[in-house]
Parts: sequence; C-alpha cells; structure tokens
Amino acid sequence: MTVFPLLPGVSHRQLPTRTVEFHVACAGDPQAPLVLLLHGFPECWYSWRAQLVALSSRYFVVAPDLRGYGSSEKPSDGYDIVTLASDVPALIEALGRSTATVVGHDWGGAVAWGAASLHPEVVSHLVILDSPHPLVFRRALLTNPRQLLRSWYMFLFQVPGLFERWVRKDPERFMRRALFTAAGDRKPWTDEEIGLYAASLMEPRALECALAYYRSISRGMRSTDRLADPISAPTLLLWGDRDRALGTELVEPARRYVSGRFEFRIFEGAGHWLQQERPEEVIAAITDWVEHQ
Repeated sequence: MTVFPLLPGVSHRQLPTRTVEFHVACAGDPQAPLVLLLHGFPECWYSWRAQLVALSSRYFVVAPDLRGYGSSEKPSDGYDIVTLASDVPALIEALGRSTATVVGHDWGGAVAWGAASLHPEVVSHLVILDSPHPLVFRRALLTNPRQLLRSWYMFLFQVPGLFERWVRKDPERFMRRALFTAAGDRKPWTDEEIGLYAASLMEPRALECALAYYRSISRGMRSTDRLADPISAPTLLLWGDRDRALGTELVEPARRYVSGRFEFRIFEGAGHWLQQERPEEVIAAITDWVEHQ
C-alpha cells in the first residue's frame, strides 16, 4: 500500500461493501452528514486532501480509492458505468447511512452522475467537477470533432498492453505529464506527491483496472442510455475554463438531464484538476451548495 503523508484528523480503513471492498480515507464526526468524494483518472483518494481536512469540521467526509484503484479491490470486470454507479449506494450503506452528498471529479464525476440517475434515493446533493454527463459526452464524441481530438488518449488506451508498457517504463514521468498537460496551474503537486501518485497507480493490477474504465466504454455504450432519467438532486457543476481534456461546451447540455435545481460555475484560469488547483473555492462551493439547497 502506498503511504501518503499523514493528514490531520484523517484515518484509513478497508470497508467491505455488497459490491467490492474499498480503501477509504475518513475525516470528521461519523454522526455528521456524509459527503462522499470520488476521484478520477489517474489519481486516488489523495486528490481530495484539502477537502477532506477542511470539510471535516462540518461533515463526515469519506474519500475512497475507486474500484480497481490503490488499495481497493480490483475485480476483473465491473467497470461499465451501471456497475460503477452501484458502488455509490453500496458505500453509503456500508457507512451506515441512507443518503449522502456525492462529489465527483473526472471518472468519479461519471460515477456520481450515474449514481444520481440510477439510485436517486441515496444522493441528497450532487457536485460534479470537470466531468460531463455521460450522455452529453457520448454525443460529443460522435458529433464534436474538437472534443474527439481532445479525447485522443482514450483511443490509445484501447490497445491492450501498449499503454501499460509505456507507463511502466517511467511511471513518474507519465504522472507528471498527465497532470501538467491538463492543468491550468502546475503548483499544486510536489515532486514527492507526483511520485506517490505514480506508486499508487503501480499497485498490483491498478493500472490495468484504471484502463478498464476506458476499455469498457464501447462495450457499455448501450447501458449509458439508462442514465437518461432526470436527476432530482440539486446539481452543481464546476469547471475549469483551461481544461484541455474537456471543453466548456459540455457544461450547459447537462441541464437537460437534471430535473432538480441546476447551476454551473466556470473557474477562469483553472484546468482539469479543479479540487487541487482551486481547493478553497471548491470547498466553499460544496459547503454553500449543501447548506443552501
């Protein structure tokens, strides 16, 4: 298990659920309202380090390694959006709750969109960072040449073994390039943290499982249709206008899939890694959304 720096008030444990077993980082009063933080590719729970500590004064905050990442269980299948979405109610149930505010970034955002659509009873509030609604993204890949070009790496990931071999030659170089290419600001990560992210991705089978999210997209394309049901939870979408992987034109179309309150906020000068590039603003946005909706 990769050992990240100790964070004040943050504890770690393995959490068995009815789907898979997760490694979770937890902070705050277990009796307080639950906030679930879901990371993206190619990161882990540590991407939420600032939010874990800051939000713990008001909430019980839990950041898992997603299915297949870090020290969470790594099944050979189950990386389609419908199965991934089922991990959210399983986590909430295993934490002894019936509902949670679900916050997701990148692939964690896709999982959060799926959970809010397919399991609306467990999502009280939804906050999404730089992650389009899956149906919006699917349409963009089919009709938007600019987004198709931005997503070139997804097609590279489809070649079995090719990307894995490249990453393993120099995991830190890959991680630095992945983070910096999509960033509006390169300051959030120290060399030590980049090395730890790389080590986490090199946990046994973690890289293969992380890529399985992408490799399941084409096979699970039809199952994405199930996410057409409007989301009733108040939904806040946060986006960096310098996100080089996902254009801001993906933001507004998400409104058609939300029946509850919907707002979005664009962060000027920020890139893809919003919770790390603008941690204080993201913390304030989450708190305001939960307490005033």
